[in-house]
Amino acid sequence: MLRVLRRDTQFLGKLRPERRFHITHAKMQFEKESEHSHIKSHFRNNKKKYVALASALSVCTICTYAYNQSDYWMARFARTLVSVTRIMILFRSFNQKYKKKREEFVSNKGDEWDSDNEFVIEYAEARKNLNHESAKIILELCIVNKGAYVKAGQFIASLVYALPKEITDVLSALQDAAPTHDWEYTRVLLEEQFGTSFNELFVDFDEKPLASASIAQVHVARLRENNEKVAIKIQHPRLREIFEQDVLCMTMMLKLAKFFYDFPFAWVMPEFEKSLQNELDFVNEAINCERATHMFRNNKQIIIPSIYWDLTSEKIITMEFLDGFRLNDMDQLAKNNISVKQVSQLLVDCYSVQTFLYGNVHSDLHPGNLHVRIDPKSGLPQLIVLDHGCYKRLDEQVRLDYANMWRCIINRDINQGRVLLEKFGIDGDFFQLFALFLTFSNLLDKSETGLIDQRKKMDGNQIKSMFASFKDKYLSKHPNAGITDYFALIEGMLQGMNLDLVLLLKANIQVRGITSGFNKPINRFATMVEYCIHGSENQVIQVPKIIPLKGGKSRVIHVDEVRLSEGTFIQRFKLNWQLLKLRFNLLVMDLLFSMRNNAFMLQIFKTFYRTE
Repeated sequence: MLRVLRRDTQFLGKLRPERRFHITHAKMQFEKESEHSHIKSHFRNNKKKYVALASALSVCTICTYAYNQSDYWMARFARTLVSVTRIMILFRSFNQKYKKKREEFVSNKGDEWDSDNEFVIEYAEARKNLNHESAKIILELCIVNKGAYVKAGQFIASLVYALPKEITDVLSALQDAAPTHDWEYTRVLLEEQFGTSFNELFVDFDEKPLASASIAQVHVARLRENNEKVAIKIQHPRLREIFEQDVLCMTMMLKLAKFFYDFPFAWVMPEFEKSLQNELDFVNEAINCERATHMFRNNKQIIIPSIYWDLTSEKIITMEFLDGFRLNDMDQLAKNNISVKQVSQLLVDCYSVQTFLYGNVHSDLHPGNLHVRIDPKSGLPQLIVLDHGCYKRLDEQVRLDYANMWRCIINRDINQGRVLLEKFGIDGDFFQLFALFLTFSNLLDKSETGLIDQRKKMDGNQIKSMFASFKDKYLSKHPNAGITDYFALIEGMLQGMNLDLVLLLKANIQVRGITSGFNKPINRFATMVEYCIHGSENQVIQVPKIIPLKGGKSRVIHVDEVRLSEGTFIQRFKLNWQLLKLRFNLLVMDLLFSMRNNAFMLQIFKTFYRTE
């Protein structure tokens, strides 16, 4: 009826004024209710959008308030959100700028990706700048947030050769980013943990930390009981609580970033979280020290600090003080007449014994944890291995598979290598690329022997030719990897891999980085292969070890023993024959290396070892 009245203005004009008022008022009410109904309907249809918008505004309001507040979890979350957003904007802008150009370039050039092309040079340089700017944002976030962020940044910085150099170079500054806590907290914690006064424990205690890291700081002291000099590692306050919040925050941010952008190398997060939990328990670190001591009990040149178990708890570890200097301190090496070849050999032996023989690997082998000294008795250099909180313990089958995969690389057994690689969750077709990533051995080059002497430096043309061969095999089949983006290809290769490989690869990369810094004085690859041959024929069993404590008490832990696998006489003969051939090749290569400037000897070697 109102519809009729609304149209018929003449009829309304004929009505009495008071009647016209009531009808007009009813009309206005109807229109108002219709408008409200439309608004309600619109809100119901778009409810999720408005809720999301309101939530986002609320989060932004809270984050804006929290950003500059005290160092509690909301403040760190807010700063993380801002940093991740900044990085996503950078990548989005980069992709928008080059998406059309890349498509045009690929459609015109196809697989002919000339590295001298003007666009390729521009794209590669822009990608480097993008990585550098992103790394600077992450570095700023880690320094401000501290806690697990510093540890995560150090973890990423250690992935040299797995991540672009501009990222690892920027984040390497975090290796020296070490928070400290005050002396009063140290004193109170010592008395709480051991139930006695501080003066009854120590005759001398240096209140100034000798060293500090993201998890703890180290003090030097002398025990009152026997006047022995010890190093005491004290965990920073509230660390477990802070780390749990930080890991949750980082996981959320990675998922958010992954939703908007295929964030690279997110696969490291689960293993990082697991290793972080192990590092926070200093009793676990003490057990690792005991296992490493047992592992190198017959090697007088690789030293592990002894543990004082009566002064060790979840937050404190007391160990023997071993004086030395960083293994990459070239001035101290020269002063003590220690060659980089000796240091490199000790480091590679240490890593290889842990990895291939025992399957229990120290996964934080950076120079800060590796010191060198001269043994006062023998006069020989000794490698001191510190900070045993982060270890990767391999299942026996995983250890054997990893050792056999190295054997496949040295023997160029592509088919078996593919089978083993797939056991680690990586597509077997990537075996040659994985071998390059793991050992820098070019298995696509048929003119070389399987045993590559990595002391030999390739010139620019040889490196270009090698990567061109891998580009033809892999990049052309993976157009989404980018124009020259080998790191995107490597990330795609590693993304589904077994997490056992994460810390193994990290340790391998760290060892490679240190020996490369020494200008590769030894054949690292060949040395590792000799250990992996032994390891593939051995088995590891656990045996109990009793540790005596004060008051007649004791503690039992389990350590590893290596036993030769049972086999026939023929199998052992084949093993010894393979080792003999390997050592002969090493001898020849050492001779060649010492005569590398002799063109005649070089030609004889190439002729003798040439393969068809």
